[in-house]
Amino acid sequence: MDLVRIRKNITVVAVTLTGILSLCGCSEDVWERGDDFHDGDVVNFTAGYPSFAGASGLTRAVTIPEKTEFQRDDAIHVSAVFTIQETSAQGTSAKATKTVYDCFVYKDGRWVSTSAIGQVAADDVMKWPWNAISGKFTAYYMPGSSGSLAVGSNISCRLDGQYTNCDLLYAETEEVPFGHTVNFMFRHLCTRLVLTEVKSGYVDKFGLQIKTSPTGGGADIAGEYKQMNACILTRNEDNTLGAEFVQSPNTDGSVSVVSAATDGQVLVFYLQPGNYSGAEICYANNRPYLELNVDGLKDCQAGYSYEINVSHTPGVVKKEEDDPWVEPGKKDLDFDIDIEAFLNSIQKGMTYSQEDPKTKEPVQITKYDDLGHIELLYNLDFRGEQFASKSLPASCYLHGNYHYIKRLSNSLFDNLNGTLDNLELRDVAIDLPNGNLRRMGALASSSHGNVSNVRLNGCRITGYVPEISTDVLAVGALIGEQYEGTVDNVTLMGDITVTATNELENGTARQACNGTVDLGGIIGQTGGIIKNVTMQAGTDGKAPVLTVVNNTQGLGIVSTGGLVGLSGGTINDCIISCTVDARSCKAQQNCVGGMVGRIRGGNLKDCTISGTVSGGTTEWGGGELNGYSLTGGICGYFVENPVVENCYAFCTVAECKHETSNRIVFGTGGGMGMIDSKSSSIRNCRVIGTVTGDITTTGSFVGLCRGITADLLQSNENQVSDSENHKFCGQEMQ
Repeated sequence: MDLVRIRKNITVVAVTLTGILSLCGCSEDVWERGDDFHDGDVVNFTAGYPSFAGASGLTRAVTIPEKTEFQRDDAIHVSAVFTIQETSAQGTSAKATKTVYDCFVYKDGRWVSTSAIGQVAADDVMKWPWNAISGKFTAYYMPGSSGSLAVGSNISCRLDGQYTNCDLLYAETEEVPFGHTVNFMFRHLCTRLVLTEVKSGYVDKFGLQIKTSPTGGGADIAGEYKQMNACILTRNEDNTLGAEFVQSPNTDGSVSVVSAATDGQVLVFYLQPGNYSGAEICYANNRPYLELNVDGLKDCQAGYSYEINVSHTPGVVKKEEDDPWVEPGKKDLDFDIDIEAFLNSIQKGMTYSQEDPKTKEPVQITKYDDLGHIELLYNLDFRGEQFASKSLPASCYLHGNYHYIKRLSNSLFDNLNGTLDNLELRDVAIDLPNGNLRRMGALASSSHGNVSNVRLNGCRITGYVPEISTDVLAVGALIGEQYEGTVDNVTLMGDITVTATNELENGTARQACNGTVDLGGIIGQTGGIIKNVTMQAGTDGKAPVLTVVNNTQGLGIVSTGGLVGLSGGTINDCIISCTVDARSCKAQQNCVGGMVGRIRGGNLKDCTISGTVSGGTTEWGGGELNGYSLTGGICGYFVENPVVENCYAFCTVAECKHETSNRIVFGTGGGMGMIDSKSSSIRNCRVIGTVTGDITTTGSFVGLCRGITADLLQSNENQVSDSENHKFCGQEMQ
């Protein structure tokens, strides 16, 4: 069996912090006792970082990134129980205890109390009480912690994602005599699981899931154990410290891979100690990859590293033979599909078969069951033929079974009200200048349903301003308008271009666009949930290219974004790179953003955008409303108090050249064109890139602010790095 159970090596590198204690046999100094009623000197510490033995001795010659020593700005939380000698007025004495908490930060080879660097009051520093006899100390180290804990408060850390080592460390001492240096020998509270020879190219997509309690405990109220994927450290009211494993909010409890070896075929998980025999390794969409039926994982203990070669260890079961998106094994229908009959059968909830013109035998193309589930059994080619879109009923669940439908010339569904998953749309080309369509997307014109695990591989869509100039035009590569529901796990491949224009095929232009245009790389307008949109190279190795171009002209309200045009919903965990070009667009309100053109309420969290964002022009329509052109790396216009957190923009942002007027307003920012909100719900966003525009209304983070100050935005940990060195906010408006 290629299972190695390795006891934690107690050998550590002790960090000398006082300059007095060494590991070479030199004696440590003992601090002098303070005067009566005045505490003595600050308690001094050394701390050794624990290692997992055998981390570099795997079956294959690989290197696992891991932390091996404490580094600058690391923080340890310490609780001390001092035994003190109290003397009464009558001269009798008795022993008592005094519990003290402090946080120490590693600076220049020493552990420094946070009181010494101004984080807490000087009186809170941990000192030896003047009448102390000894002290007993406990300490915790949590990755990412940087400062002192208030009484009754706590901090948490996920066991995956952000740090090379993501587990909590713990140390305790026996009684230490008064004044002596305290030597902490830390140990891991997690167990570590290392898997070698996993599928190459997928290491950042895997997670580990268990179905029973790792500690052998009972089930929760739903009958299924909730896996703990985070830990919490708490400072109690009595200044003691406590730690526990918990399930991170808004997660399914799976633990993602922490680090991968340089060859891309090693997974490392930090886990709550317990039973991991039977655990599953799954892809990001919860599709199983491996099942670990290994007896040696039944009692994974804290401080131990368990290493499994998935190709040679008995009990490792592969749950899938191949990537289900891979071509072999997927059948192409070798005759022309009757598109209208096929779509009608889905709308009516029926199994669909069609006669093979060569054999004259019926071929079943979809399979329907009594629960409303329809399974697609073949890859289909719509041949670029025109067809009338149908609806996917709310009662229908369409499973693509990892097949594709290619060469669509119209939206597959006009209204998607049901549920759809595991389908690829390939080589889409929708260009209907005379169709007078108001909502356009390869998958659906509009959606109230749920979509998951969809790939869009090559797509070109052009939307035209409707003949009634005050109508709404909503265009996205996937969906025109998402009213509600969830779109989850969308992968973009190949060249994807979404365009909105007034110009018809013959070069003539329709009347001016005085309505609303919402143009997005994925969805035109959303009031639902969008999450986990990513980009992936095709089988030919070519990187995907996403381009959004708005050429509409008029006095309307226009929103153009790399992901979404107008959002009033929730957008989470999306990573895209795109070109957003609105230089030829003119509108009374022209909002352009790398991720979203206009955010009107809702949430935008944990998203990353890179690329180029070019704003459009504006014109005053003669009424009470000014003309606005607002351009930002994250979004153009931010209004109605949405929440934007943990978003990153790596963009080149430029406003369009324009004529100035007292009725025309331009705002350009690396993050946002304009923030019109009293809320302080923009937090922890990072903007890196180049911003160009009018010096008075261009900011490295935001062009214009109204209702919120630049100081408040900066205090919320929003950061910038602007090569043009603009002010954080171009202009604060009344």
